[in-house]
Amino acid sequence: MERRNFLRLTGLGVAVVAVPTFGFLASSPQEAAVNIVVNELEYLKIQRSEVERFVGEFYQNIKRNKELYTQFRLRALSLFKVKADDSEMVDLLTRTFLSSTDFFMNKMDESKPVRYLGLYNAYRTPCANPFSSTYYPLVNS
Repeated sequence: MERRNFLRLTGLGVAVVAVPTFGFLASSPQEAAVNIVVNELEYLKIQRSEVERFVGEFYQNIKRNKELYTQFRLRALSLFKVKADDSEMVDLLTRTFLSSTDFFMNKMDESKPVRYLGLYNAYRTPCANPFSSTYYPLVNS
């Protein structure tokens, strides 16, 4: 192999590794968490600002989110658009977000816009039982 070809291939290899790494590190963990929730719940009418408010409060109240490993995982999950079926962290974010909104109060109506009410806390917020018969239409048999 000639020196020029070797240098070209080396430069190409460095570019292939550097470009995704730059994109990976360019987003903040909070931005990655917002992207995760928006991608997971894309079928709902959610304004990005509502998710940003949720992630801000979620980040303040959960100490685990400040760990370097958690920040790395959030960025990776956002970059690869991992769904809740494949990741416990994505599942936790989306469950907490939905519990913190008026989605269940609106009887899980996907046509209505979802509004963020405040970070869900089982000790302060009464449960809006989504499995209650009032949330499902009557079925005539």
